[in-house]
Amino acid sequence: MDHQDVWEVMSDATSLQFGLATGEGHSRAEVAGQQLWTSSTALGDGSLSAHRMLLAIQSGGSAELEMDELTQILEYLMDQTGRQAEVVFGHGLEPALGQRIRLLLLVSRRIILT
Repeated sequence: MDHQDVWEVMSDATSLQFGLATGEGHSRAEVAGQQLWTSSTALGDGSLSAHRMLLAIQSGGSAELEMDELTQILEYLMDQTGRQAEVVFGHGLEPALGQRIRLLLLVSRRIILT
């Protein structure tokens, strides 16, 4: 994930939503995903349809992100956005996180003209 990915998510946006969350323990993906969505901040009209979503995930070196955790996080976020958003995600290791995961979310919303 790089600045071009961020630029693509933000282009054509009428409003933005962003959030940051951390989870640990047995249900860390569920906890972090829900915390990420409920504590996110909307700039502009949050009721507009989600257009693009950027999700950056970091996990600690002692407990890397598992595939079922990624699926759980993505499914939850897609349910919240109405499953219409284009998703860009990336994963990286941050040894200092230990057994925790950290999620960063950026959602662009825009007026869809029909």
